[in-house]
Amino acid sequence: RDRSVQDSLCDLLRGAVQALPVTKPHPITISKNRSNGSHTAVALLSDLHVGEVVKLESMGGLGEYNIEIFRQRVGLWVEKILYLVELRRSKLTIDNLQIIADGDFVSGIIHDELLKTNEVNILEQSTTVGVIIAHAIAQLAAHFRKIAISFTVGNHGRSIQKIEMKDTHVSWDYITYQLIAQLLKDYLNITFDIPKSKWVITKVENIDILHFHGDGIRGWGGFPWYGVSRAVRSLRESLMIQDKSFDVVCMGHFHVPMEWETPTGPWMVNGNWKGGDDFSLNALHTVVRPIQTLFFVHERYGIVSKELIYLDKQSPEHALKLPEKISDVWASQKILV
Repeated sequence: RDRSVQDSLCDLLRGAVQALPVTKPHPITISKNRSNGSHTAVALLSDLHVGEVVKLESMGGLGEYNIEIFRQRVGLWVEKILYLVELRRSKLTIDNLQIIADGDFVSGIIHDELLKTNEVNILEQSTTVGVIIAHAIAQLAAHFRKIAISFTVGNHGRSIQKIEMKDTHVSWDYITYQLIAQLLKDYLNITFDIPKSKWVITKVENIDILHFHGDGIRGWGGFPWYGVSRAVRSLRESLMIQDKSFDVVCMGHFHVPMEWETPTGPWMVNGNWKGGDDFSLNALHTVVRPIQTLFFVHERYGIVSKELIYLDKQSPEHALKLPEKISDVWASQKILV
């Protein structure tokens, strides 16, 4: 009976409704004026895992990673940040860059298999990534009035295999961050925030960003949606005691970029630098592309756009301005810009 009524209604509409005339496209007028207000570019930087080796043959051709590939991807990362910022500067004022660095800069020593297969030892992992990232930030510094960097440590930088809750900043990530800050101490337009807590709130324009690595969140059978939700809401409730809050949440650790909206603001997960690895392929039967996140914050309107920076099209040319190794005497290391 319902179908017959619907069919009758459709017949009636076909006979009664006039088709719209075909129109020519109207020209689009783009304003020549610049947008009002300033913007800050925000680059998420996490899960570099420098020192880990992912072999092409072990991956069946689905992924490869080593220090040389990392060097090339750093150069590509710098190139793409500048390209995406310059695309917007014809209309937008983007003077500042905020880098939110959330750990796992090193492959580390927390798993026995990493101790056997890492390309270099943990000291060389830390110094290698520190020097190369310092060079990258120095190159970016020439294109921004101010660069602010806020760091938190991950789990792969732990100095021991067993998880401990006290003094979590005792980490090779923390040492790497201090090395980066030391190398760039003469760059007066770069500032550093290296807290000893596992999380921190960073103010960017008119929004407060809570960021942390994310390794304390447990899940099963995929991404831990409920675990993230519980962690964020518990932190929000705890901060309310001191009348503090946040608008955006950023984290790493899970290696797959994603974003979801909540009533209080977006939550973002950053990607990783190595792409697929032996664990993701053999345990989860999947691989991901190496990706980092870049977004833009307006002084009044908050986050206005977001980009994913894909890093799997690197080439040797991208690493030409990056050192192949650090100096035997660290104090003599020169920044190549």
